[in-house]
Amino acid sequence: MSVVNLCEVLICAGMSEKCMNDIYNIGGNDELSIREMAEVIANIYSVNVKPIEWPEMAFKLESWDTVFDSKKLNGLMVYSYQYNFKDWAQEQKVFNSPKISLRS
Repeated sequence: MSVVNLCEVLICAGMSEKCMNDIYNIGGNDELSIREMAEVIANIYSVNVKPIEWPEMAFKLESWDTVFDSKKLNGLMVYSYQYNFKDWAQEQKVFNSPKISLRS
């Protein structure tokens, strides 16, 4: 899923009466966990993901293994995702590569 996909899905779902008063995950075709998404981004930039200890209260709201699964939302709308997350993230690295460097 790309940022364009995310925006289009949010607008479409937000305008649909079928989606009112309910909660939906947005994930595209990937179904990746937060950890997997972090590892994709870290790999692109040649860095490591280092998990940290979360406060106990944070575990009540979130987990490192949360998966962005949009099957429920996908069942209500017809949408063709343009990218999977890994391809989109790799493209962003190329697009956002520095074009200017500072002189020493």
